[in-house]
Amino acid sequence: MAFGGKGERGRWVLGWRTVGVGVAALVLVVGGVVWLRLNTAEAAVGGFLAALARGDATAALSYAANTPDDTSLLTDVVLAESIKMAPITDIEVAENAAHDVVAKYHLGGAPVTATYDTVKVGAVWKLSYVTTRLGAWPGSSAFYGNSGFALQINGAAVAREAITVFPGSYRVTSPDDRFEVLDNEFTVGGPEDTAVKTSSMALTDKGVADLLAAAKASLATCLEQKTVHPTGCELYTSVTAVDSTIEWAKLSDDAIPAKYVSRRLTGDYRRNQAWIDFPTDHDLELPFSCKGTDGVRKTGSASVSRIIGEFSSTGVTILVNER
Repeated sequence: MAFGGKGERGRWVLGWRTVGVGVAALVLVVGGVVWLRLNTAEAAVGGFLAALARGDATAALSYAANTPDDTSLLTDVVLAESIKMAPITDIEVAENAAHDVVAKYHLGGAPVTATYDTVKVGAVWKLSYVTTRLGAWPGSSAFYGNSGFALQINGAAVAREAITVFPGSYRVTSPDDRFEVLDNEFTVGGPEDTAVKTSSMALTDKGVADLLAAAKASLATCLEQKTVHPTGCELYTSVTAVDSTIEWAKLSDDAIPAKYVSRRLTGDYRRNQAWIDFPTDHDLELPFSCKGTDGVRKTGSASVSRIIGEFSSTGVTILVNER
């Protein structure tokens, strides 16, 4: 049984077969034409896929035995973007199926074969599952640690790590101009397709600029303190000095080169951090003068090997020399 041929003006017309006397059927009106839809398991699967193909989320959900708890991404708007990227075409559903119905179609030109479990709800055939729940998807790690990051999937805001989606094609983006999602597109072929490649977040040029500005401001605040152990900065130095006598040199504008910024946000337990790692032989040196414990004026320096920028929805917190 084939579904989803396009009719006049691009409207989707469902090619259901003729129903004989005494066979249960539902009436469907498409483009002003009355069609009869067989009340069979394969007809339910075909109708569901045809609804997705024309971008009708409400109709697609009507084939579900149970409506998913999270419907935030099960909308016409999200489906419209999916169709732009990878339309569902060439739908074919195996006839004379039992509960498990095999459907073949193309998703953006790529062939898909999926099995849909069906069940009777009262007298009507429905699909047991019309969606897939994904706990990992490009950018999902941004939700670890309750960072409050905002992300979008096909233009719709995402408020949680796990998502529920129809079969289709999806693009993850960040409305925050400090971040971008790497390898941000994925497809879901059918309800059992959970093999989505995960990805990560990275800083944009704006994010790098914000990190450098925050790092310089944080270090400048530390260097205003007359101690080799300023609050907010874990500095390394071998010089023994009388704290109150320390005078730090002013931090130069080019002290922290952008080339040392790791744009990709880390994926360890400290989520949403970007690092500035100085090479082993090029630590950031912070010169100072002081009076030693012997009363003699001397010079020295403190070194910085790593600066961590911990990003939140509101700003950047700087950690100096933390590991």
